[in-house]
Amino acid sequence: NTTLDFIKISLPNQKEIVDSAGFLYSYLFDEMDWLKKTMIKKVIKPRTFYLKEGTNLVIEDRIELHLQSLNSLTFFGSENIHVKKSYRKQNLPSLTFEVPSSSNVYLKGLGFFYLKNSDQITISGVKKENIAINLYLGNEVYITENFLDLLKKGEIQTINNSKYLLFEFPFGNMLTNTKDIIYELVVNGYVPVLAHPERYRIFQKHPEHIDEYLRMGVLLQGDYKSLYGKYGREAKKTLIYLLKHHKITFLGSDCHHEKDFKLKKLQKKLKSLVKSDSMVEDLLNNNFDKVILNENIGIRR
Repeated sequence: NTTLDFIKISLPNQKEIVDSAGFLYSYLFDEMDWLKKTMIKKVIKPRTFYLKEGTNLVIEDRIELHLQSLNSLTFFGSENIHVKKSYRKQNLPSLTFEVPSSSNVYLKGLGFFYLKNSDQITISGVKKENIAINLYLGNEVYITENFLDLLKKGEIQTINNSKYLLFEFPFGNMLTNTKDIIYELVVNGYVPVLAHPERYRIFQKHPEHIDEYLRMGVLLQGDYKSLYGKYGREAKKTLIYLLKHHKITFLGSDCHHEKDFKLKKLQKKLKSLVKSDSMVEDLLNNNFDKVILNENIGIRR
């Protein structure tokens, strides 16, 4: 479930094993029948669809894909997944983004589409239980020296086209020019948000070193599962330290199942650490809302 392309392993007698592109993410599905449907048991046969203006592609009556102009899409996935054209567009929560020509659009748990010509694509999720969910485009980016170039080219995204960029450090040795990279982001108007700081060894050994990054304008998003020991004793200890000293701005869920997230239990745990109901609300809700709305976040330390 990690590769984004096919990996071929050659065998004797002109045979080969093909590791596919991580199609199956079982945590996305609650129904066993649906899980079986998405499993790939045969050689994938690409299915190509030619879409006119106003035509949608519907996957298993759960997901809709809409293109802005005349184009073709080729679907790579299990032969059991039903894909059809539709001329009826539903008013559903959606995500719209630009896709360059000859690109692959990956749908976790399903497969991927190959898009021939550049286009604007809208992906809508069907509300099976009539639950309104808003989708916002964004990504967690591994720190790199060419952040600004990638942002200009649209190869990486800030959160909901805001000034907030979620990024992460390597878990081993830090880059020697890390602060220079962050400085370039800040002077160009971006707000760097560092993901799961409690899981990096440098901050586990020296949590006070995080202050240098905070002074530069970096915000911190902790992983709430660290509070319960999922990533080890040191990560738990470090996150508790950062929370008690009011250095964390957001607390992310990292949840893959509904049962993963126990909100009331978490609120009680946080209240015991930060000693403030309003700060708990900021960590879990208010500060996230400000990111989506591209508003400034007042930091209380």
